[in-house]
Amino acid sequence: MIAVPWYIVDEAGGSALATLAAGVAFFGVLWMPISGYLVDRFPRKHVLMTVQGAGCLMLLAASILDESLAIMTLLTMVFVFGSLMYGLWYPALIAYVQELLPSSMHGKANGYLEVQGQVSMMVAGFAGGRMVEHVELSTIFAIDAGTFALSCILFALLPLFRPDANVESRFFASLKAGFVFLRDRPRYLLFFAASLVPFLIVMVANAVMPAHISDYLQFGADVFGDLELSWGLGSAIAGFVVPHLLKHNNRLIIAIGITVFAIVQFVFSQSWTPIVLFVCAATLGLCNAGIRVVRNTLLMKFTPKEIIGRANTAFYTIVKLLQGAFLLTVAGVVTGATTHWVFASFAVLAFVSAAVAFLAFPRHMHSQS
Repeated sequence: MIAVPWYIVDEAGGSALATLAAGVAFFGVLWMPISGYLVDRFPRKHVLMTVQGAGCLMLLAASILDESLAIMTLLTMVFVFGSLMYGLWYPALIAYVQELLPSSMHGKANGYLEVQGQVSMMVAGFAGGRMVEHVELSTIFAIDAGTFALSCILFALLPLFRPDANVESRFFASLKAGFVFLRDRPRYLLFFAASLVPFLIVMVANAVMPAHISDYLQFGADVFGDLELSWGLGSAIAGFVVPHLLKHNNRLIIAIGITVFAIVQFVFSQSWTPIVLFVCAATLGLCNAGIRVVRNTLLMKFTPKEIIGRANTAFYTIVKLLQGAFLLTVAGVVTGATTHWVFASFAVLAFVSAAVAFLAFPRHMHSQS
């Protein structure tokens, strides 16, 4: 997903990418509850293998059809499919880790997942930023298909756990269960929703960043790739460090993490020098990943395994709704000289969410987290 957004901006402009991402986000409002149902209804290992196998087939098809379809049709197809499949893969991964490992290991496991994911992002950012302007798109898709196939094979080697027999089998009743679980726990809902705001900002920023780099800052794809590399480095550091802090004040860790994220987001919006941008990206990556490690560990600890998929995707449904609204708002200003104000507005939103997360932290988590 490094090459595709850059190609879309290059072909159709930043507004096209933001509008497309908004459409995918609004569709995600319908898709995320279904994802949660699938995660809790079927073996998580099978869900993960299905996503990786489907991704492999999709990318192989894109590689083969590269010269048969219009470039924007192909890019849209890959972007939409990849975005929707991530909405199923990530909740399934969190749920699978929860049932695979004992509670005492969830913090370290989330840290290791962050390191693994961000090292992959670093490699993708470094390679993608240099390949995107010099290598055929069909070749990039073929390489990606190979990585999906390898992932599917590795998941096949892991243990299989059958879904809980108590999971509601009726489709619509099961979809509603995740939202009912959150409705009955308002502080839980507020805290986790506020802690997801940096992730929301990142999702919106992903659609704005290519235009910010190419149109506003006048840099090339190599700088875009190096920003991803810097982000991944900061996130990987968080994966190593944050699990060791989990026995301390998690409420404070979340609040400080979001506050620093907000401050650096504003600095990023006003910066023109590549080295400053890279340092900001690394710090933002560290904060976002650190918050995610704490949030996912608390989610695993305080959410029953038979409903974690639906509860988690209920949060992401809210995020997708807000993401679509924000993207439609900024779709007309992601070119020219205005993208920096988009990033500055993100900083204000993050400051507010830091206060909400601190104040709404559930009391029962104080004594047990």
